[in-house]
Amino acid sequence: MNELQHILKAFAQSQQSRKLTALATVVQTSGSVYRRPGARMLLVEDGQMISAISGGCLEGDVFERAQSLMFYGGEPVVVRYDTTSIEDIVFGFGLGCNGVVDVLIESLGDETAASQMSFIQDCLQSGQAGVIATVFKIVGVPDITVGSRLMLKWDGTVINHISNAVIAQTVETDARHVLEKKQTRVQSYAIPQGQIDVLIEVIEPLVPLLVFGAGYDAIPVVQLAKHLGWHVTVIDHRPGYLRGDRFPQADQILWCEPDDPNSYQYLLTPQTKVMKQPF
Repeated sequence: MNELQHILKAFAQSQQSRKLTALATVVQTSGSVYRRPGARMLLVEDGQMISAISGGCLEGDVFERAQSLMFYGGEPVVVRYDTTSIEDIVFGFGLGCNGVVDVLIESLGDETAASQMSFIQDCLQSGQAGVIATVFKIVGVPDITVGSRLMLKWDGTVINHISNAVIAQTVETDARHVLEKKQTRVQSYAIPQGQIDVLIEVIEPLVPLLVFGAGYDAIPVVQLAKHLGWHVTVIDHRPGYLRGDRFPQADQILWCEPDDPNSYQYLLTPQTKVMKQPF
């Protein structure tokens, strides 16, 4: 299970148990750092921290800052951690880092912030990439807020929460370029009123793997692929082998003859990996 899957699973569980949550996202870095823009950490009111945004030196402080947002609400905030300064080492953040990290912290009790979670889930499960563009710095632009987003689906659908229509259109154009090149980037926009900085991030789908053959040697293959966070389908024509109790981690088991491609043609994409086991 990959990082985003862990976060989505924990977020769904927190919603079921009605626990408050916040999300911390690395939006910009410079110098030597452990994580790059787009790294996320889910924070739960009971103290859980799912995933990480550093090598362990920032998480505690981020959780402390997130508590007020979880319990009392408020606008998202961006915190800068400069691990190059002497003062930072005194406060305990300089643990092997030598760079600057900007972290966006926002309550997932806010519907706009929470909408990114369903968008990410959609990208992972659909097998298609998408883009999330998040405003994290604003100078002199009154009609945009930190945490505003524009999300672009693989089919061209746009979900826009950026109130300034002109800026939203410009961000959308750049989001389409990022989706085409599959390269996350931070983009600054200088406008007459001031400047805004936006993280334009590619959300990659799960890697699809088709395992042909449900013999005993396929079991560790499926386990390893799931550990990597891949989406795994096991295909075989032998009902005695193709059982859910043999492959509990598989996302799908498909009964068909291996020489009948019509049965699994819909699973083949340019990203699909295939492994054939002996039948």
